[in-house]
Amino acid sequence: MKKIFLILLCIFVGANLGHLVRYVIVQNIPNDFPLAILFCNILGSFLLGLFYARKTANTYVIVFIGVAFLGTLTTFSTYIHDIFLILINTYKEALHLPMLIQNELSSYPITKFSVWHAIFYCLMSIVLCLICVYLGRKLGLLFEKHE
Repeated sequence: MKKIFLILLCIFVGANLGHLVRYVIVQNIPNDFPLAILFCNILGSFLLGLFYARKTANTYVIVFIGVAFLGTLTTFSTYIHDIFLILINTYKEALHLPMLIQNELSSYPITKFSVWHAIFYCLMSIVLCLICVYLGRKLGLLFEKHE
């Protein structure tokens, strides 16, 4: 019972810290295009690669950093939502959305972009995050060799 409580505590604290860091980043990178979320995902990917290269065996550290903190810092759902908003705005007339929904969609600054922006954002996120995981792992393995 104690182990489950400690794991839940690690998840609670780590997730709240990860969300706090993401919130601060989003507030300090104001932009209509979702650069702040892209930055969070790239940073989180790099840190995840760095973390898992360290080969820690402690369950609590893995849950706290790898699952909770970095899982909340990076945000797949917001990434997908941003892509959805760009795409739905591009095709809102063709979809014959009610005017109420079209007006609501117009309130999001991100909706001024086109489908090409959505494709670029999607591909850029995947490629940059993969590169950062790779670089993080390389750096983590390099640090481990020097210890």
